[in-house]
Amino acid sequence: MRILFITNSLERDNGGGVFSRQVIEGLTRRLGAHTTIFTVVSSDDTETIPIGFSMFGILKTLWRIRREAKQSDVMHVIDVFPYGILGALAIIGLRKKFILTAVGSASIIPLHQIRYAFLARWCLRRADAVVAISSFTRDEILKVIPALHIEVINPGIELSEFERSTGIFTQVAQHQPYLLSVGTVRWRKGYRTSVAVFAKTAPQFPKLHYIIIGRHPWPSFVEELKSTARAGGVEDRLIFLDSVNTREELLEWYRGAELFCLFSENAQNDVEGFGIVFTEAAAAGLPVVGRKHCGVDDAVDDGKNGILVDTPEDFEKALNTLLSEKALALRMGAESLNWAQKFSVDAKIQAYSECYRRLGIS
Repeated sequence: MRILFITNSLERDNGGGVFSRQVIEGLTRRLGAHTTIFTVVSSDDTETIPIGFSMFGILKTLWRIRREAKQSDVMHVIDVFPYGILGALAIIGLRKKFILTAVGSASIIPLHQIRYAFLARWCLRRADAVVAISSFTRDEILKVIPALHIEVINPGIELSEFERSTGIFTQVAQHQPYLLSVGTVRWRKGYRTSVAVFAKTAPQFPKLHYIIIGRHPWPSFVEELKSTARAGGVEDRLIFLDSVNTREELLEWYRGAELFCLFSENAQNDVEGFGIVFTEAAAAGLPVVGRKHCGVDDAVDDGKNGILVDTPEDFEKALNTLLSEKALALRMGAESLNWAQKFSVDAKIQAYSECYRRLGIS
């Protein structure tokens, strides 16, 4: 079998890249497939074909996708815009099987934009199978295309990673106790709220730090958050880390935390598609606090392994509760370990392989 994949990247330092790599490597192994991969961002350890976005680059990319599709049994694209649209255009008339995975913002925003709405809807209808990474992403698409059949397969995690501990890094131990957030430092992650809440909560817990791990593509936003912490007198207890370069180190930061928290924002259809960091935190045995009515709904067992909230006030209350009531935090942490078992990467890849089987591809 030969599969043509199209996605943004296979980078290991962001959720989208990790998810794409998980799906591609998992299906390649499970189905014994040969693969061709188109990406915007090149990979150091996987051969990919670059996607160009200049006028000439798009035409060349469309031609190359079509050429590769002719030799493939199926095309599997991750996200509607622009990759799903490019793929669907490239295979016009080829009668090739087309699987589309809808992740989040890039599968929802174009449905509401005048310039792209027609192509986005056509792309989704053209797909032989549409898979959403969360119930939230599925439901947002169904608001626009109600009759579309969409299967939900959440992203998985490699549970065995969390069974091996190399011991607490010195830097981790130095900052304990701490709250932990993981994710690119951008407004959608809700850091304005979480930093402001930390500044209000910190006086009750004089030794508590707040660790934020993620890339800093917008330095001015980081400075804004530091200013909020400074105004609250906790600037020295707010730690930004953009140089956690290995999975082993990241997992130790998870293991050393008191709890995991993010107050994800939805605005103008820019959304949190799932929230794999919540399931990673669960696999590390942490209680979690997140926001309702986004992709995080699927990633947290509300009231059991964590608390989902609507407002900043409820977010603050949840943090205070888990920091103050150690027995509750321990109980939710234990539930997290059970909850994480539902997100085995092997089970998720098996669900994708069943999708292929139903389409007659095996």
